[in-house]
Amino acid sequence: MTKKVKRTEALLKRGIMPAVLTLTLPVVAQSLLQVLIGTVDLKMVGVLGRDAIAAVAMGRQVFMVIMILVLLLHCGQSAIPERPGPG
Repeated sequence: MTKKVKRTEALLKRGIMPAVLTLTLPVVAQSLLQVLIGTVDLKMVGVLGRDAIAAVAMGRQVFMVIMILVLLLHCGQSAIPERPGPG
């Protein structure tokens, strides 16, 4: 038995809900940290005025569009190895 199969069996032995939570917690933490970074950015430039706040907000939107494109590429790329080969 390979290491990957053993890990999969260990995850599923506890039940599906703990396995799903184990896999999703890093993603949730990363999303919360992204929101926190945006909030801290706005708080730091808030003392500089409305123009600075608008600039940070626009920068965040550009960053989010780039992040969505990277995630789309990652999702498409991760599906390729899962397809069965020819024959």
